Amino acid sequence: MAVRQYPVIITVRDRLSCLQQLLKWLENMGQNEIWLCDNDSTYPPLVEFLKNTKHNVIYNKFNLGHRA
Repeated sequence: MAVRQYPVIITVRDRLSCLQQLLKWLENMGQNEIWLCDNDSTYPPLVEFLKNTKHNVIYNKFNLGHRA
C-alpha cells in the first residue's frame, strides 16, 4: 500500500534529540517532503544538524514561536 504524501512542516528550536526521533519516524512511514522551520536556534548541535540535513530548512531571524 502506497503512503499518501503530504508536506510535513515542523517548527524547531534548540531540541535535537526529539527532532531526530520524529524525523526517523516520519521517514520510516515513507514521508518525503519534510520542512523544518527553525526559530533562531542557538544550540550548536542542532544548528550543525540543520546545516547538513537532507530536508528543507527555513531559517527565521528570531523566534516566532508556534506562529512560524
